[in-house]
Amino acid sequence: MVGVLAYVYREQVQSELDHNLNSTFRQGYMVHAGHTAAIDTIQQQYKCCGASSFENWEDSVWIRESNTTNLVPDSCCKTVSPGCGRSNHPSNIPYTGCVHSLTDNVRHQLFIICVVALGICVLPVFGIGLSCCVYIKLRNYAYSGY
Repeated sequence: MVGVLAYVYREQVQSELDHNLNSTFRQGYMVHAGHTAAIDTIQQQYKCCGASSFENWEDSVWIRESNTTNLVPDSCCKTVSPGCGRSNHPSNIPYTGCVHSLTDNVRHQLFIICVVALGICVLPVFGIGLSCCVYIKLRNYAYSGY
């Protein structure tokens, strides 16, 4: 059942991530320390900027409520350094959002779960077949008088 559910929900991953990441990036960055650390790590690890694109930062709580001169967080920069987020030029930041990389990663993990779950389901079938073969051999042995 887990394998089937993993396969079915693989297609819904992007819409769920898109919705949740957008709200987390826009409303949680520099508001919650845990969200900020997670977002910075995601952007640096996956070499992305924003949830769906770097333009997500324009209407974020962080930009509206702080007096920063940055257009994007420093963690978006290709080479992270203090104040590097003042420029959102393609030579400085990636234009792709993190949802694409995260979707690929989650889909890959769900595929692995699906394969492992289905592999585990195959083992009892082999056990049943082997048990039937042993039963037939023992039954034939018992009737032959040995």
